[in-house]
Amino acid sequence: MSPLIQNEFTEILGNKIRQVIIARVQKAKYYSLIFDSTPDTSHKDQTSQVVRYVMIDNQEVRVEESFIDFIETKNKTVEGTSDMTVCKFKADGLGIMICRWQAYDNAATMAGCHTQVCNSG
Repeated sequence: MSPLIQNEFTEILGNKIRQVIIARVQKAKYYSLIFDSTPDTSHKDQTSQVVRYVMIDNQEVRVEESFIDFIETKNKTVEGTSDMTVCKFKADGLGIMICRWQAYDNAATMAGCHTQVCNSG
């Protein structure tokens, strides 16, 4: 198989897996999102999106955590990071009202109440 076909095959499989994970999250009662920003090998900032959610099956409770996507980080300001987060919520079809927590690693602009991104308790 050519590299083009391999890449297309990998992308199709990745999208299917992402759809299955998002369907599980939508079935869960609550979830949280974790965004971790780090430079890749070409020194471009990328943010990994991980979701943690609670699955309840036949009175068995499991906390699961799944990687969803890499996002190229184009703007590390508070506004840029907030816009990226909101866009991912919408694109993934995840309801913001059942999101119970967001965590940002290596995103100093998101820390502190003066940035207008802190929890109001």
